[in-house]
Amino acid sequence: MDFIKPIFCGELLQIAVTGERGGESEFVTFYQISASDQLRARGRLRHCAIDRVRRVRVPLPCQMLEWLDRGLLSS
Repeated sequence: MDFIKPIFCGELLQIAVTGERGGESEFVTFYQISASDQLRARGRLRHCAIDRVRRVRVPLPCQMLEWLDRGLLSS
């Protein structure tokens, strides 16, 4: 997360979250936090699907791909 300007206790914040597919095993979410129509912070988080036992990357589940393709993480 990159903090661009201070955020103060009690401020009304607007939070925008968007996303996009990465490779077959990952996707990225992007965050923007604004207050008083000024960008205060932004960041991104890369999500990667792994096999919990083998600890290796695996393709995203079909349901997740459909969810991303439908644009549920887009503005």
